Amino acid sequence: MFFFWIILAFAAGIVLASLLALSPLLWGVGAILFALIAILSRKYSFLAFPPARRHWLLSAWVLLAALAAGGLRYALAQPTFTPQDLAWYNDRGEFQITAVVTKTSDHRSDATYLTLSARELYDPVSQQFHRISGTFLARTGVNAAWQLGDELQFIAKPLTPSENDGFSYRAYLARQDIYTIVYSPTAVKRVASGKAPWLAQGMEWLRQKARTAILSSFPQPESGLLEGILLGEDNDLPAAVKNAYQDTGTSHIIAISGFNMAVLAALFFAVFSRFCSRNWTTLITVSLLLLYTAFVGGSPSVARAAIMATAAFTGRLVGRKGGGYNPLALAAGVILLIEPRLLWDASFQLSFAATLGLLLFAGPLQQGLEKFLQRFTSEETSARLSDPLSEYFLFSIAAQITTLPIIALQFKQLSLTSLLANPLVLPVQSLILEGGAIATILGMLWAPLGKLAGAVIWPLLAYSDRVVLLLERIPNGVATLSGSAATWAGIGGIVVVTLATLRLKFKQFFEKLRFLWIAAGLVLVTVLVWSIALRQPDGELHVQIIRAGEETAVLLRSPRGFSLLLDPSGDVNSLAANLSQELSPWNFHLDGVLLTRRSAVSSAEALNERLPIRQAYLLPAVYQSNDDTSPVSLPEEISVTQLHENASLRLDEEITIQAVAADENGSALLITTGNTQILIPNGVDPALLPQVVPTVLLLQPADLENLPADMWQARGASLIVWESTRVPPEPDWVHFTGQAILDLATEGTRVKMH
Repeated sequence: MFFFWIILAFAAGIVLASLLALSPLLWGVGAILFALIAILSRKYSFLAFPPARRHWLLSAWVLLAALAAGGLRYALAQPTFTPQDLAWYNDRGEFQITAVVTKTSDHRSDATYLTLSARELYDPVSQQFHRISGTFLARTGVNAAWQLGDELQFIAKPLTPSENDGFSYRAYLARQDIYTIVYSPTAVKRVASGKAPWLAQGMEWLRQKARTAILSSFPQPESGLLEGILLGEDNDLPAAVKNAYQDTGTSHIIAISGFNMAVLAALFFAVFSRFCSRNWTTLITVSLLLLYTAFVGGSPSVARAAIMATAAFTGRLVGRKGGGYNPLALAAGVILLIEPRLLWDASFQLSFAATLGLLLFAGPLQQGLEKFLQRFTSEETSARLSDPLSEYFLFSIAAQITTLPIIALQFKQLSLTSLLANPLVLPVQSLILEGGAIATILGMLWAPLGKLAGAVIWPLLAYSDRVVLLLERIPNGVATLSGSAATWAGIGGIVVVTLATLRLKFKQFFEKLRFLWIAAGLVLVTVLVWSIALRQPDGELHVQIIRAGEETAVLLRSPRGFSLLLDPSGDVNSLAANLSQELSPWNFHLDGVLLTRRSAVSSAEALNERLPIRQAYLLPAVYQSNDDTSPVSLPEEISVTQLHENASLRLDEEITIQAVAADENGSALLITTGNTQILIPNGVDPALLPQVVPTVLLLQPADLENLPADMWQARGASLIVWESTRVPPEPDWVHFTGQAILDLATEGTRVKMH
């Protein structure tokens, strides 16, 4: 597996070059120098390092040459822009741009995204036309109907894609050679059509025919699922079903992944091997995979899946027919040679890790299963049973062992139901892919034939959807990780994979220190169990005042563990850090935020970048707009619920949160659980508040501008909490004394401080 280590060194060079700002010349000189020394070391033994090697390609000089070559490739991939590039004009004003649509329009619920290739730019300041080039992304209206090959002319501001702490949109697009994005272009008109290559237009026509056949042959959501499996388009899949596949770790099914490509390769090989020699069959199979890649759009992710599947197929990587480390490394090397920045791409990492998992663990897992079955059956029977069990269950586990660290690091979450979901839905995917393709082709020829064939495949599609929707309902099925927990989970997984890769080297070492390794494993499991157990719900409602720099925010944690943050404000980094102390590092998210005033919206957006928010509840003062205010917009990943003026929000069916008064300052809230009432005036005029005697009164400095402290005390609250980092006006009010969090717990009529 010498190629494996060489490509690993090449990848390490890419990483090193991203950290060191060295010129391509230095990397190139280093690569040539190390390569020359490696060649000379074959003749002059004193140059060999290390001296004893079974294969000279694994000498340190070869690996150093590969490392320098990786650095050179990364340095050469860094873009430089001139006035002939569209990116040169980023953030410099508004221009008239002429460009050609180069990919199928991406229609979404709120917008249509176009991928275009720039042709010409008119600068209104200098009144000059410039011939330019560069691929860019345009966000247009929902009903935009531009087609592949249309030449468009419009007015727009070229912008540099954004980036933030959680996700760099700029780096994501750069991996696709896109360095410019435009929003809401105006005066859009078509000046020509048919500008795309004839092959691309022909494939687009076939793809649209296939989509029409699928939608007419299958009901929703099954048609959306088959469209994702066959065409790699999931825009027609309902959001609830799409989220279910994501939460159960089966989203690879609704994309053109290496799994889809491997199934197609096996199908093509089985069909053509009956008529052709092995070499011709392999050539035809690879050619058809490339043709299918072009048919579904040829996106970078699909091309990577095709390359990985081709490597897996030609190297016979799956199961006990392994020994394909070199083909896998060669495929990864080709991909990184074409685009070195893909090393940071999640889909590339997952494709590589899944295939590596099959190499490392598929064989040992199947062999272990066979040995276990031989205790109860004959050797022949155990071998016959182990094949399907391994293919549909153990191989899925093998791939997930190596992909889980990547998922933890990239997405900060782990699907705990994936180990159950994948074995349940993967066995039918081959039949869906093959039968769905036949039904689609028949539907393209004659719609009634497609419907007839679709009736046979529909139950399998419906089964997949029902399984993931059912498993999604399992409580805590998705663990959202904090940054540190994700890092440690990722590091732990990478260590396991590394040790597995070098298991033969370390076999004797492990046997000598077996007790030590067992003890270390038990300590690790104990830490994990306690980190989860200490943050389990305790059956009480917790009202926590969280420091956010010089300001504060209120966090409610229900008896069953639902977390709701009221009006985030202040220093977002401080707020996120203090909230993290109250949340499990293995289920790191806020279930919801309640926004009572518009000023909290921007804080919620910033907080979501550091701490995922699943749901936002908006009161009318937030979502209602007029001539002076624009509509509120939150990130797409946050589900938004608009509450009516007199509506109440219920937590765990036993806690009610109601807006009892509102003015220009915000909305006053009354939280009721059993006989306990907690009133939060939120700066609202006291004359508008209900005449209730609350158990707990949460006051902030704005409340004292409307009513003095003694008048608030006259309301008869059993406990007054000063919701501020400032000194309280009355010494007996509960307040901060240096801590970051004030924790009040209620159970029945009792209120206590934690």
